Amino acid sequence: MRAAPVSLGLLANTALMTGSMMMLTYLAPVLAETASAGVGQRAVTFSLSGVAGMVGIWLGGVAVDRWGADRTLTVGIAGIGASMVCLWLLWLARPVPFAVLLALGTVWGGLSFLNSPRSRPGCTPSPGLSLRRRWP
Repeated sequence: MRAAPVSLGLLANTALMTGSMMMLTYLAPVLAETASAGVGQRAVTFSLSGVAGMVGIWLGGVAVDRWGADRTLTVGIAGIGASMVCLWLLWLARPVPFAVLLALGTVWGGLSFLNSPRSRPGCTPSPGLSLRRRWP
């Protein structure tokens, strides 16, 4: 925590998560106004977004192992930004089909949890440690 890069990384991660979770506050009214989504459709959107978030956590770990933390965070943040721009454009073009918003909400949910930075600079996985289970 005393190292500036670690503190900056944690602060950026906090801002990213706060911003992406704040979107959940507005998702139901946006779905209702943009696609005339009913309660059941909004529930499906929230559910798929949550499942995509769980997958995003796993994919974030895989991406950090393959690309490194910086590239993974860049891809995740760029994806969230792009999904926000798409959502705004869809708002301007309303009404839009519900399936379009469902797909966008699912992608956004996955990208919101793609941020899995290293806990300290220079930290690399142990060569003997594998998170992938090897099946016989």
